[in-house]
Amino acid sequence: HRCLVHSDHTYENWVISDRQAYLIDWEWAEIGSPAGDLGHFLSPVTIRRRQNYRLPPEDRAFFLQCYYNALGNPLASRIERHFAAFGVYPAVRSLCWTAGYWITANRWYADAEDSPSAAERMARWRRSRQQFPELWQEIMSWLEEEIYLLY
Repeated sequence: HRCLVHSDHTYENWVISDRQAYLIDWEWAEIGSPAGDLGHFLSPVTIRRRQNYRLPPEDRAFFLQCYYNALGNPLASRIERHFAAFGVYPAVRSLCWTAGYWITANRWYADAEDSPSAAERMARWRRSRQQFPELWQEIMSWLEEEIYLLY
């Protein structure tokens, strides 16, 4: 199944209030499988870097089941196969992007830490460096989960 996908579900592209959530910054939008956006949305990199929240595997499985139930068959079966095949890819891509960001952020913000925005970004940069090994392990563990072993 192909549709318009966002392709950049980083935490900075979500505006969330108590009642609504908006996905902004559509510059990377493309036609593709929604499984990629789903993988990016559920990625530990997306969730933990901003909220410092660890989504348990059973909660991710529950979310996916609700998502597939809402789609209904045969679309749900198709998206489930897509997600099993390459849903982990956006999470790996996010993690690699994060490692690359360390280099540029260090250069961009090193001399500007006195500004509140730069100081906040550098603090996130430091946290992401500390979280990297754990995030890598979590993403690699996805490949051992039953959903990826079905297909």
